[in-house]
Amino acid sequence: MWNNYVYGDWTQENTSARLASGLDQLELVEQAGFTARTSSNGVGGRLIQLVNSGNSYNSAIALGHESYRDGIIGTAEQQGSETLAATTAHTQMALSMASDSRYTQSIMSLVSGNQNLQNDLNAYIAAYQYGNSTIFSDYVAGNYDSSADYWKLISRSDGTHFLEAEYDKDGKLITDLTIAYYAEGKDGEWELVGKDFHKNLTESAAGSIVQFLGRERAAELLGAHLGNADLYDKQTLMDVLDVTDMEASKIQRSGRLPDDVTELQLTKLAGEALLKKNGFTYTPKTSWKGGTMDGLQLVDNDTMGYISFGKGDGSYDHDRFVVTASLVRDTRSLSGYTYGKSDYQTNVFNTNSEPYETKSQSLQSQYRELDQITYRKYGLNNEMLDTYTPGNVQSVDVYNVVERIMEEYKDENGEIQKKVKAEINRDQPYYLHGFGWTQGNTVMSDYSLRILSLDNSVENIMEIHNAWTMDGDWINKAALDNDPGGRWLVHSSTNLTSDGCFIYQEHTLDDLQSKLREWGLHSGHHISGSLKWF
Repeated sequence: MWNNYVYGDWTQENTSARLASGLDQLELVEQAGFTARTSSNGVGGRLIQLVNSGNSYNSAIALGHESYRDGIIGTAEQQGSETLAATTAHTQMALSMASDSRYTQSIMSLVSGNQNLQNDLNAYIAAYQYGNSTIFSDYVAGNYDSSADYWKLISRSDGTHFLEAEYDKDGKLITDLTIAYYAEGKDGEWELVGKDFHKNLTESAAGSIVQFLGRERAAELLGAHLGNADLYDKQTLMDVLDVTDMEASKIQRSGRLPDDVTELQLTKLAGEALLKKNGFTYTPKTSWKGGTMDGLQLVDNDTMGYISFGKGDGSYDHDRFVVTASLVRDTRSLSGYTYGKSDYQTNVFNTNSEPYETKSQSLQSQYRELDQITYRKYGLNNEMLDTYTPGNVQSVDVYNVVERIMEEYKDENGEIQKKVKAEINRDQPYYLHGFGWTQGNTVMSDYSLRILSLDNSVENIMEIHNAWTMDGDWINKAALDNDPGGRWLVHSSTNLTSDGCFIYQEHTLDDLQSKLREWGLHSGHHISGSLKWF
């Protein structure tokens, strides 16, 4: 708490004061399904829970983050703004502590063993160096969870998936759905790489599971048409249809539901039948408890990749689909940098004082933009729904430049001058046997894409993550590796000077965004990507 007070901003100092006064409570827990969590304590303050890491500096940084949490689950926009403020604050706090010589070694040791904190610092520093705050805000939006925990659909890049139930602090089943996306990590383990939140529209925990499974799938799992009254016990009919015991018995004897049953009621009925079939029991005090999610899958087969849910049109159902991206790379693309060169050469480029074209003077334009990515939309039973191949893409690293970021200042005579603000070595030479010198940031494995925005006014539409580069670096879930510079992105550029990103011409990127929007994709969705050469 001392570090939170000394190195924190006003909000973090205020949290320390609130803890000291007893208005807020701090609880260290040994094991939990979270790193840190803030909730209301019921008496006007907050309960801040931190997993005890055994490292006081790590706890101080986690407390710095939670200082910005109010313990109230607001709208998605409110939660996102709160998460950005919290992540900014704890990153700035870590930098402040590291700048104090008494703690530099301890903080650097902490950072070296904490990949998430490394990602935070790399993204924050990149945003500062380029004078572009969206680098950090996009990173936070793609890598931090701004929601509470809900029904959770675990969706993996290889198409395996399953549902998990989540409960609130009172043990009640929570009714909304989070799609938790998992990709294969550096060491082959499955790691969480993003989440996509969907609000329950049915007003009930039982109805919500059918909203996400779909009524057609619910009927498959129950083994009968949902209008079949034999699926529902008397209490379920009484509760959902608001009928008397006698009326419920009459419905059961008829063998079919009344014609005036609404879409919402049918969704709730099917949900209760599914939960009871899977061993759940209901009481007003505890809601649904005691059952298993085994067998409650969207389909029996593995899908073609990550599962996406469309936003829907306000109905109690969702469009469910998978989108993949298949990169086919022309081997001649590697010559975009090396063709006609007998040795290796580095260029220095002052970004704010030289023409942009200087960056591409050593490139061989005839060997750029030779690759293609085909995007395919599938149903959950792996039936092809649509396919789209936009114009060609530059997917090979050809950017052999040391960037000098310039800034203006006034000298002693009041004249405006320029000086180097930062120097970023974007040059990763790599000697490819049988070919010669090339650049090492080229993606050389299957990969995942995270959608940032499909707004045509936005240049950076997706992040590339969980992939290997030619020179052996791992692009982590934050779309960063250990080299200086920015993230791996899908974006547009006139000169196609890729440093490992997938780059389209602007008009081609606009067309791609329009198609992906048409398919129902939105910010937060993930796409499984593959690579082939020819």
